[in-house]
Amino acid sequence: MSNWKWCVEDSDGKVIKGWYEDNETWYYLNDEGVMQTGWLHDKDGRWYYLNNDGSMATGWLKSPYSGKWFYLEPNSTGYKGEMYRDGTYTIEGKEYEFNKEGAWIEEKSLVSNSLIEFIKGWEDFFECAYYDGYGKTDTYLTIGYGTTKTANPSAFLKGIESTCTKDQATQWLKDEVNKCAEKIKNALGDTRISQCRFDCMVDIAYNAGTGALIGGNTWKALVSGNQNAIETYIMQWNKANGKYSEGLNKRCRARVNMALYGIYNSEH
Repeated sequence: MSNWKWCVEDSDGKVIKGWYEDNETWYYLNDEGVMQTGWLHDKDGRWYYLNNDGSMATGWLKSPYSGKWFYLEPNSTGYKGEMYRDGTYTIEGKEYEFNKEGAWIEEKSLVSNSLIEFIKGWEDFFECAYYDGYGKTDTYLTIGYGTTKTANPSAFLKGIESTCTKDQATQWLKDEVNKCAEKIKNALGDTRISQCRFDCMVDIAYNAGTGALIGGNTWKALVSGNQNAIETYIMQWNKANGKYSEGLNKRCRARVNMALYGIYNSEH
């Protein structure tokens, strides 16, 4: 029984090798001119995937070999079809992280990496445990990027003598932030909102608690997407213990930009 192999000849009858475009669809022909399928590591060190019919895949791809998800550049700018790998990329407004092999690292985080960096910028990093400015009890014992003993007792095994690294502090922050995010997700139910408005909700809840946020005016404004209401009600979260805080006022302004324009800026 014959083993068919697809090849393409040019106008002179010569077998074409390398990349070949036909009706805006790309194919790859090896050094013998034979059309390739499956994963392709080209001579420039880039990875591509060729479907069973030889056509180059773009966008999200679930590997039939490993079951893992990959993302292949869908646009004609740059290298169409090239696999994203070894870094964090923004796809349709949301950040995704890929390992060195190009597989999507499927974290369970409900918030974006941008929000984590945003919070870190506003909270600052403290290697040693300290009492926040409102009292010297366990309630106010704090470390890392604003982690409190109330939220994470395991971070304070040595009490006020506890220390941490930035990596530890970041993980504690992610854990606490995602606890807030889970409560917010459950309260939203089937209601869908943009990632940046969701992140804004979580940042407010991280500071003031979910109970103070869920169902209130700010919540309703962020769910509806009403720009004027979003700005009005977010700016009302500028008080600490009932007193106006210049730092919180600046953070509220940054939250407005996050919710309305997807800008995560923690410079202050």
